[in-house]
Amino acid sequence: MGDYVTTIKLFGTTDSFTTQIGELAHRALKVFYPLTSKIDTPGQLAKHERRRRVLRRVAENFLPRLKDHILYRLRGLDVSFCDHSFTDAERNSVIIPDNTIYVVQTMQVHYTTYDLRREYDTINPRTHGDVMVLSGEIAPSHPYWYARVLGVFHMEVWLNTGGRPMKWHLEVLWVRWLATLRNYKSGINHARLPKTAFVEESDPDAFGFLDPGQVIRGAHLIPAFASGRGVNSLRYGKSLARPGGELDDWEEHYVGIFVDRDMFIRYTHFGVGHSAMVRKIVWDCSESVPWTNAMDISNDEDADHELVDDGNGFDGYDDEQEDSDEECDDDGESDDSVGNDEGEDDGEDDGEDEFDYVSF
Repeated sequence: MGDYVTTIKLFGTTDSFTTQIGELAHRALKVFYPLTSKIDTPGQLAKHERRRRVLRRVAENFLPRLKDHILYRLRGLDVSFCDHSFTDAERNSVIIPDNTIYVVQTMQVHYTTYDLRREYDTINPRTHGDVMVLSGEIAPSHPYWYARVLGVFHMEVWLNTGGRPMKWHLEVLWVRWLATLRNYKSGINHARLPKTAFVEESDPDAFGFLDPGQVIRGAHLIPAFASGRGVNSLRYGKSLARPGGELDDWEEHYVGIFVDRDMFIRYTHFGVGHSAMVRKIVWDCSESVPWTNAMDISNDEDADHELVDDGNGFDGYDDEQEDSDEECDDDGESDDSVGNDEGEDDGEDDGEDEFDYVSF
C-alpha cells in the first residue's frame, strides 16, 4: 500500500484514470441506441445525451418540489403558504411507481357566472396557460396571484407512513409564477390595470406546483409592449418555461380585468355569491377612499351608506339600514296578497333605485 501515495501524487486518485468511467458511459449510449432511427446514429446519440444533461439540471429541483407539494396535499396542510420544509426521509415516503407522470394537454376550470350559470375556461399550456389563484399572503396588496401553466400532470402516488401504504391519484399543475409590481398603483380607484412580471429564475419560488382546485379562472395577461422583451427573468434561449419555443419573454404584462362581466366583478367587492372572505380581501386591497369614488355612484342620496365589517365577515351595509329594511317589511302587506297595484308600483321603483345605485 505504500506505493499508492506516490502514485496518487503523480496521476491523481484512482477513480480519475479507471476504465470504469468509460464503460459506464458506453452503457448510456446503448440505452439511447434503440431511440435512434439507425440513420446518422452518432449525431442522434449526441442529441439524446445533450437532452439528458439539460433535463438533469431541470430535474434537480423538480422531483423534490413535486414531492413537497404532494406531502402538503396528502397531509392536509395549507398549500397557499408552503412554509414547511420536509426532510429527505419524508420525501422518500412518497412513492411514484416507476417515476411515471402522465401529461395532459388541456384542463377545464369550471366557475359560476354572475347570473348563476356554469361556465368553464380551457387551460392549454401551449396556447392559453395563464391562470389566477387567490392570494395566500396574510395582508396582500393584491387579491390574486398569477401563474403560467407549463404542464398538466396526473399520477398515481403511494404514501408510506410506516403502516400500510395508501394509494392516491393526484392531478398537479406545474407553473411559472408572476408577481405584481411594487410601488405600482392600479385598480378601479386609479383607473389603471394591474401589472405583473415573471419572477426571476434565481428566486427559489420562481417555479412551483399547484392544486388544480386552487385555480379560480383563466387569466388574461396582455403584454406591456412599451416595456419590450428581455431576459431579466430567465436566461436567453429555448426553455421548458417558454412552451412556444421563444427565446425571451415580455418583461411586463397587464392583467385584463375587463375580459367579461364575471372577471370584472372579481376585482370589486360587489361580487354576487362570493364568500365574505374574498370580498373582504378585495376590499382591503383597495385603498381607503370614499365608496362613491370607487364605483361612480349616480344617486347621491343612496351614497350615504357605509361599508362595515361586523366581525363575522364583510356585509356591505350597516346595521341601521338593515333595521330600516325590516321595519319597511313589517309595515307593508304580506307576500300572500296579490293584485295590489300600489305594491307593484313600489316594486318597480325599488328595482329602478337598485340599478340607479351603481352605474358601471
